[in-house]
Amino acid sequence: MRYRFASLSEAIESVASRARVSLGVEKLCVDSAVSRVCARDYESPIDVPPAPSSAVDGYAVRSVDTFGASRSSPIELALGSECREGVASRVFTGDRLPPGCDAVVMMEDAEDLGDRVLIYRAVPSYANVRRAGEDIRRGEVIARRGVVLRPWHVAALAACGFSDVEVFERLRIGVLVVGSEVREPSYGVEAYSKGLVLNSSGPLVLAALRELGFVEATYLGIARDDPREIASMVSRALENAHAVVTVGGTGPSSRDVTARAIEALGGEVVVRGIAIRPGRPTSAAVVDGKPVFMLSGFPVAAFVGLTYFALPALARALGIELQMHRCVAELRRRLPSSSGYTCFARARARIEGRKLAVEPLAIRGSGNISTLLRGNAIIVVPEGVEGFEEGDDVVIDLL
Repeated sequence: MRYRFASLSEAIESVASRARVSLGVEKLCVDSAVSRVCARDYESPIDVPPAPSSAVDGYAVRSVDTFGASRSSPIELALGSECREGVASRVFTGDRLPPGCDAVVMMEDAEDLGDRVLIYRAVPSYANVRRAGEDIRRGEVIARRGVVLRPWHVAALAACGFSDVEVFERLRIGVLVVGSEVREPSYGVEAYSKGLVLNSSGPLVLAALRELGFVEATYLGIARDDPREIASMVSRALENAHAVVTVGGTGPSSRDVTARAIEALGGEVVVRGIAIRPGRPTSAAVVDGKPVFMLSGFPVAAFVGLTYFALPALARALGIELQMHRCVAELRRRLPSSSGYTCFARARARIEGRKLAVEPLAIRGSGNISTLLRGNAIIVVPEGVEGFEEGDDVVIDLL
């Protein structure tokens, strides 16, 4: 099958529009739901805090009673359980404000005399007070359907009284490595002297998937460059998996047979090559509504294909909001690029004064794992842009 290099956005849409994958819903204890995908919108049933409360340890007062107070001229107030003219009430962080109070004097700005208190600092109305609904308003959406739950979602849900949360089941993805020359790491480094290759791209893809709490990644093993063997292993995997990722066998040579094997299953190859660097041979098919992503066997190209194509396509099909640590940095060295391709350059980002700066790595080969070890960012060069000059602002994804 000949390549037809689709744009990255076109490739993502080609898979997402054809995929027919659905995820079941399960209910988890709220503190076990982190990194899972929220299955419905959650609205707060209450204001948080539900009533004005103290933000500090100290003394609840009528602010007008503190007017003019200072270290040299303190104001003396009586201590009581209710606030009224000339009376303060001892409170701790989180306590509801007693009726009649509109401010809190911090403990360090007062002196407890037993049944009275000296106020050393005047406070305006609502000083050191959390107003009702200041944090979360009643009816506010605190977790949306499709969002990957982070610790702060968990905290907000708990604060609003949700003890359990509906989340989608984990996305089951099978990972198959393809290549007659590939051996598992247990084979040993003597593999290289025999013209063989140790499997590094497969573990990379598996590890990247397993970092995602909403994915259940299963290793399927290594298939030889045999269409029937590849087809058989993919077919078995699709009986249980929502999607399959193959690594290797996507090139133009006669022994790169992964796409042909998927077609033999009755799959529709919807992407055959993408205009990205690295990872041009990256392809995809759909078999009975389930996506099969075919990544390059080179580790960096496989990582790029997974991160910028396979996962976004699945996320779009399923309505999942993927989160990238994306920001803008100032380029420290000229970066040439190929017009017509979306390019992903490994780079090193650092803070320089008040700026975020980034420098592309000199070594750029798609097989060089060391570029991911030495780098901490990816510079995204959009299709149609012929690189950037030193000093340009560029979009980067932090790794």
